[in-house]
Amino acid sequence: MGAGFCDALGLGCSSKASIVREGLHEIAEFCKLFYKDFDQNTMLESCGISDIVATAFGGRNRKVSEEFGRRLLAMAPILDVEVKDEDEQSKELRLKMLWDQVEKDLLNGQKMQGLGTLIEVISCLDAYQLKYDCDLKHGNHNHYNGRFPLFYRIMEISTQGAKLQTLFDW
Repeated sequence: MGAGFCDALGLGCSSKASIVREGLHEIAEFCKLFYKDFDQNTMLESCGISDIVATAFGGRNRKVSEEFGRRLLAMAPILDVEVKDEDEQSKELRLKMLWDQVEKDLLNGQKMQGLGTLIEVISCLDAYQLKYDCDLKHGNHNHYNGRFPLFYRIMEISTQGAKLQTLFDW
């Protein structure tokens, strides 16, 4: 998804490589957090770096995220005016409807898995923090936002209405 956002912003290969590197790092950190026997060398296998590179340059998640990003950028002037007084649920619903429309327009009945997976990953991190750190208050993701900045930034853009241009604000 981050690679698709890079493409929507018209960023180059170095920016996308930075997203891929951070994504790979955060995936490994997630695995270490939840799977104590996780072997970091797994990330060098086909299921690690190969899948991430293939997905970042040609996968459905990248394709749909790029188009979502382009439409989000095109809608920005309208959203800035309309959304100021809009409640969070309405904003989240509007973003979900945009994801659904882009997916429908581009995938011919197929589905992207990235957004659902991201929501589950953030849910796991939040639940883990509540159970073990007791530091998650009022939606504050301070600890894990610092440890998983890309995951949280993509979540904020995708579901909470953060501006696409904030992709690298982590």
